[in-house]
Amino acid sequence: FLSNAQRDDRQSEQLRQTAQRRNTVSMLIIPLVVRDEVIGTVGLNSDKERPFSEAEITLAHNAASAASQALINARLYAAAQQELTARKKLTENLEFLYHASSKLSTQITTDPKQIASYIANIIGDQFAQVYCGVLLLNSPLHRNQVTAQNGTIAAYAKAGEYTPSVYKSFDIFGPGLIPAAVRSGEALNINNVNQDARYLQGDSRTKSELVIPLKVGHSVLGAIDLQSEEEGRFDERTQRLLLAFADDAAMMLQNGRLQAERRQYAKELEQRILEKDMAQNQLRQKTHELQAIFEAHPAIFCRLAFNGTILDVNSSNKNYDFLINFVKKS
Repeated sequence: FLSNAQRDDRQSEQLRQTAQRRNTVSMLIIPLVVRDEVIGTVGLNSDKERPFSEAEITLAHNAASAASQALINARLYAAAQQELTARKKLTENLEFLYHASSKLSTQITTDPKQIASYIANIIGDQFAQVYCGVLLLNSPLHRNQVTAQNGTIAAYAKAGEYTPSVYKSFDIFGPGLIPAAVRSGEALNINNVNQDARYLQGDSRTKSELVIPLKVGHSVLGAIDLQSEEEGRFDERTQRLLLAFADDAAMMLQNGRLQAERRQYAKELEQRILEKDMAQNQLRQKTHELQAIFEAHPAIFCRLAFNGTILDVNSSNKNYDFLINFVKKS
């Protein structure tokens, strides 16, 4: 209770001046307490110096108690609303991941261009007014092992309502957000590309960009590139969703590459077996022809191993002993 708020020493000079401006003299102040925590006050003001009656004090206490309870309810309601919103977003996130991964898993192909096209279209359909490009390395890039073999990343597919002018390929060692993300193996979410020194301008309309590397373990296969005309378009939720989706997309690309390599190896192995069979057939044919000549010719013939060992001799020839001595001397 302040009998005169304009002169009470418990008030700061600023509060005393405020009381003068508002023509407030006497004040009754009741704290608002929520769970043993003071969160505010309820005040009764008078423009005259006067005491407050017991009835007024009781009324102020009751009002403060009711206000405290209302604030508790409001906080509980706000917390419940936040939880519902969080659950709704979680449900939406799970639905997106489920449908996106389901669409991706139903595609039966090992062609990297087709897989990249599926990835771009799934993301392009989900996000309005966004460009989505999928870029792939010519060979996987292992962390901390950047070599000239995988120095280029090229665009394989694109989709989305926003269609900016973009580069078709990048030098991994050069400028640009995409090369930077691929080299680091980490996502880059840039709210304003014009304020990032790594940005390599492709279209002046682009304001924000999100680059998600496509990784399997420590190997980077490529990247998903999203661009928007809106500054700060890609929030943390979008980034988390695409990071999770990128794991499935990268695994599909990796499986496609492994299957393609396995088929190529099987094809080459089949060709080598065929060539070996042909060579063996030719060898058998030549051997048969030589054997026939060996057995039918009246002259003296013998077959020798590489170390000089006599394999066989036309034993029907009368000069057999002479042949043996001749070979030994030779």
